[in-house]
Amino acid sequence: MKKILLLLTTLFFISCQIQYDGGSKFIVQTKVVDKNGIPIPEVPVSVRVSSGGLSDEISLSETNKDGFATLLFPPPENEGATISISYFPDYYNDATSIYYAKEIDQLKKSDFSDYLYDTGIVILLKEADVTEFTVLKEQINQSNQITAFSTDAVSTESIPSSFSELNYYFPISIKVLKNHTFTVNYSITNYSTSPQTVTNYSEQVTAGNVPFSYTIVY
Repeated sequence: MKKILLLLTTLFFISCQIQYDGGSKFIVQTKVVDKNGIPIPEVPVSVRVSSGGLSDEISLSETNKDGFATLLFPPPENEGATISISYFPDYYNDATSIYYAKEIDQLKKSDFSDYLYDTGIVILLKEADVTEFTVLKEQINQSNQITAFSTDAVSTESIPSSFSELNYYFPISIKVLKNHTFTVNYSITNYSTSPQTVTNYSEQVTAGNVPFSYTIVY
């Protein structure tokens, strides 16, 4: 009876853990720079795997003097698992931090090509580098709804900077790099037509040195 209980307990704990392919390795390569393109050394970088309500910090490293970091970890077996790459994990992101934390999230196994995911250049920003960008909405047609919004702004947001369930998000406030031009993309869905019609918009916005806003009229 004790052996049976021990076996059942072991199986329970195994079933409550994320399962990994121990025979393979995923690789994340990344380079971290400041707003001027200068490499930032000693930035903590971590990889977290989430699946079925569970989460593992599976790999941890830091950037070298050239701003590069490489992280290796076994891929999750679950195809639906998500993978995030964090710069300055929460326990580093305290009052003495110089740069804002950042994250690349919602990656899937399919985002890795030949077991490799290259983030390209990731820009970290300081408080003095950013201004507040606020997105407002003005509804003039009750049949219309904003159903997607994203931006390629250099910002402190996770990558990509996209939002869902938009009625709960407005106004959207984003800390963006001062004095640069970026694109905002959004979709308007008209629910009075059959089938519903979706119109996509893409517009350029320029940030200055002071807080500013952009209004979506729909």
